[in-house]
Amino acid sequence: MENILPRRAVLTAGALAAAVAATDVAFAPAAGAAADPADIVLTDGYIYTVDAHDSVHQALAVSGGRIVYVGTTKGAARYVGKATKVVNLHGRMVMPGLHDGHLHEMSGGKGLLDCDLKYAALTVEEFQATIQEYLDRTAEHEPDGWGSVVHWYQQAIRPAGTKLTRADLDALNTKRPIVVESSDGHTILVNSRALELAGITAKTPNPPDGVIERDKEGWPTGILQDGASNLVDAKIPRPTRAENLKIARTALAALAEQGVTTFMDAIATEDALRAFTTLAEQGRLTARAHFAHLVEVTDTDPIPELKRLRRKYDGGPIKAGPRRTQRQAVRDSSAPRRERLLASLGRGRRRTSPARFEQQNHIKEAIPLPGKPGGPLA
Repeated sequence: MENILPRRAVLTAGALAAAVAATDVAFAPAAGAAADPADIVLTDGYIYTVDAHDSVHQALAVSGGRIVYVGTTKGAARYVGKATKVVNLHGRMVMPGLHDGHLHEMSGGKGLLDCDLKYAALTVEEFQATIQEYLDRTAEHEPDGWGSVVHWYQQAIRPAGTKLTRADLDALNTKRPIVVESSDGHTILVNSRALELAGITAKTPNPPDGVIERDKEGWPTGILQDGASNLVDAKIPRPTRAENLKIARTALAALAEQGVTTFMDAIATEDALRAFTTLAEQGRLTARAHFAHLVEVTDTDPIPELKRLRRKYDGGPIKAGPRRTQRQAVRDSSAPRRERLLASLGRGRRRTSPARFEQQNHIKEAIPLPGKPGGPLA
């Protein structure tokens, strides 16, 4: 299909339909019967239902957040009223929304707002130019706002064998502390300002779970491995509630562009729960959000905290409408312990599996997306 239709068009259109699982007959009114005008009618498209027969149709109609018709473009005309928005797809594809069962949407959203090196194979000069452009673009955070750089593919720095140090960051035109996160998840590179704020000097010992890399004279090079990065991380201010809302909105926009209409945060924090609950209350939650709150094996009694989070943030059963709902799941590395936690929470095993989504309520339900000028369906 990608040889015929642009991938962006396919998946963005797909985000409109959270589920299409029936035939023309199942959705259409009786022959000759009048149909109530729909809110949105999509015509002349490739409506891929993913039903038992993988049937394909031309059109669909959405009313009140639910798909009320799937069939031919001619048949969809019965659902067009004075206020109906009609979109001619010109052959573009609509498909059921995608479910992502393991996601870290807050870190992903933040990464989209940070300086993204995109795993690219860069020269030192290209590495510096990309970060400098980001620093210039965010100059309002001078001189003390932390600069965050992500997706650094350190093994691909050219020429092969080049190893970056704090000197490469110190050469940039900024006074800000900078942290560059390696794509391997074990290494960061920081500039001298960041080392200073973290109190890391030649006399600083390696932590038990990490390494401060040093030059021949014993001075930190700016490379911090594993637990050593916590020395810097502890000095970085946590995002404010307003910043978390921006991160969550950025993540939702990216998910919508890829056709993802349901996701589960695999290690959810209360900051994430709070941000997405706020968006739900504002009617701006464009995907179903499920949260697996991390339970540490060292927690002696996690039940009261889990119950508190459930009371405060559980959105209840899924309903069709402008607001999306949230369901907290429990995540723990020990299966027997997880069963005990679930039992204590008053939920059966089948009902609370973290990877389970509310599939029985997905059929014929659509998720409205905010308009995006210039987008495929705008």
